[in-house]
Amino acid sequence: SDILVEEPNERQNNIFLALITLFKSFNEKSKLVFEIDNASFIDSDSIKFFKRLSIEMKKMPLAIIFSCRFRDNGEKYNFNLERQKRINLKNLTLDDFKELAQSRLGSKTIPSKTLKILQKKSHKNPLYLEQMIHYIVDNNLVNKKMIIKSGADIPNGLNKIVIARIDKLKQHLKDILKAASVLGNDFSTEVLSHVLRDKYNNIDRQLNELESEDILILVSEVNYLFKYAVIRDAIYDMQLRKIVRELHEISAQAIEVLNEGKIESHYNVLAYHYDQAENISKSMEYLKKAGKKATVDFQNEQAIKHIDRWCYYASLNANVDEKDWKNIELSENKELIREYIEVNLERFYFYFTIYQDVEKSEPIIETNQILAYKIKDEFLTAQTILDKSQLLAFQGKLDESNACLEETLEIFEKLKSQNKICLVIESLGKNYLTSGKMDKALEYFNTSLKNTELIEDKFLKSKITAKLFGDIGIVYDYTGQFDKALENYQRQLEITEKLNLKLETANAIGNIGIVYHLEGELDKAREYYEKKLKLTEEIGKRNELAQSLNNIGFLYKDLGSYKKAISHHRQSYKISKELSDFSTMSSAVINLGHVYKLQKNYQKAEAEFEKGLDIAEKFGIKHLMAEALIEVGEVYLETGHKAKAKKYVEKGLKLSEEIGFAEYIEKGKAVKEKLK
Repeated sequence: SDILVEEPNERQNNIFLALITLFKSFNEKSKLVFEIDNASFIDSDSIKFFKRLSIEMKKMPLAIIFSCRFRDNGEKYNFNLERQKRINLKNLTLDDFKELAQSRLGSKTIPSKTLKILQKKSHKNPLYLEQMIHYIVDNNLVNKKMIIKSGADIPNGLNKIVIARIDKLKQHLKDILKAASVLGNDFSTEVLSHVLRDKYNNIDRQLNELESEDILILVSEVNYLFKYAVIRDAIYDMQLRKIVRELHEISAQAIEVLNEGKIESHYNVLAYHYDQAENISKSMEYLKKAGKKATVDFQNEQAIKHIDRWCYYASLNANVDEKDWKNIELSENKELIREYIEVNLERFYFYFTIYQDVEKSEPIIETNQILAYKIKDEFLTAQTILDKSQLLAFQGKLDESNACLEETLEIFEKLKSQNKICLVIESLGKNYLTSGKMDKALEYFNTSLKNTELIEDKFLKSKITAKLFGDIGIVYDYTGQFDKALENYQRQLEITEKLNLKLETANAIGNIGIVYHLEGELDKAREYYEKKLKLTEEIGKRNELAQSLNNIGFLYKDLGSYKKAISHHRQSYKISKELSDFSTMSSAVINLGHVYKLQKNYQKAEAEFEKGLDIAEKFGIKHLMAEALIEVGEVYLETGHKAKAKKYVEKGLKLSEEIGFAEYIEKGKAVKEKLK
């Protein structure tokens, strides 16, 4: 995939780091408490930040409180933060219920008859009780002795009570609440005033009244908040759909007028309002802009939501089913098709690169390729074939992937797109590396490196160059040429540090650690592994964290700390499995096999080696296949299964020689000697 896709991640990491530094500074002077109300609506990026924060500040006085209801199916929300504790809020006890009722009614005592009616109607829910008492007082349903005249006069259900309360308000207050509910749970008085400008010159007094009614809360000089989200929802839902559409349209127009020249930060809310207003052209305009902005800000959940919605509207415009774009008539749709392909490439990026959802990714790229051919756009055709090659490589179909890369290379060379040419050649090298053809891989990496000289963009040129030094280092690493590997990793590190690319810097540091480890310099290896671990924890890149844990586990194995080794490899496997990082998954379980073999627990060693071998074979990861075959062969030798041992070792040695895997060529020959 394109090297540029990592940049938003870097940007998000820098923002996270800045915020964590700020909160740490604050925490030195005071305890820090975050309270997230209605946490069931929290986005995944915010959860990601709070996870990072809880790790970074685990020894500091920090509390993060998430308040939320149960899921619709009755399950509890779980945000998987470190050291989390769940507090289930139960219905009020009778004493607490009585105390709250007395407080809200402003009475020192409450008759038992009144208390029973309140209990029955509210189910001892404090929010329900509070709204019910507002209703009772507003409608004079209680006398001076606090006796409710008739329980039948109190509506059943919280929404009915809220609606009944709103219906009792004066018309101008109802108008304001209805418009405010369209703006959201919290809203700007400036926008609300603009929406209602034809009806009311000034709404400050009315907002104060609604604050007194315990419906709104003033949160700043220019912002109000509905006291409870259920009140806002009830007011919104009670209105006719036609009126709501009109209010959303007016709200969007107000935001555009009031934010002229600084509209970018409002793309998200404008997309929402025009979508709800069913203004298709404006919705598409802002959905596309909001999707791009969310991508740049690394708000993945928001970005894919906007992109999917844009594609839905594009299908409506083209009068085609969402799943049938490849059969669309060209006629007057050429520009819309081109725009659809460009947006769909973004969809592919999210579903494949971020979510690794092959099932959703395949039809996207298949449709893109057909459409790009249809409109005869060479650049888009090449890009769709390039994306297809990445998908095929992920599935272990390396020959098919290479055929796609050769096809796209020819097009990019014709278009003289130098950065794309370098990335395609580098991708070919990676495929050959995965299949164990080290000489070919090195040839392609060096060709790509030479081509970087033709890239005019200095930053992009340096970034691709650093990436290629890392790739070349890996080839030398696998072939046992550790001095050359170290030289290339150091050059990679020098560039990434200069460009302040934290992820790439972490990769270079980890690779240097591996070289020192293989050369037996365990103290230096530990130093670099721990540097990488710290950096990957800081930037929150979980696949890199899994690799770091795996490397440190292997180091602990060599130091004889087997319990720590097992713990690290298991953590690595768990994380990499969640991310579908099959290479690290395979490596982690093979490394567990190494530990169990040293402990002479041959049954467990065999199981882990076989498990790692299965994963490596499925995805064509040949160097791990070779390692697992020879290691499990040695286990069979130790347990007296010579015929089986011979079969595995010979197969592993042949594969090692085929891919030039120096370490296991040597080991395979040594085990083979023992079999004589």
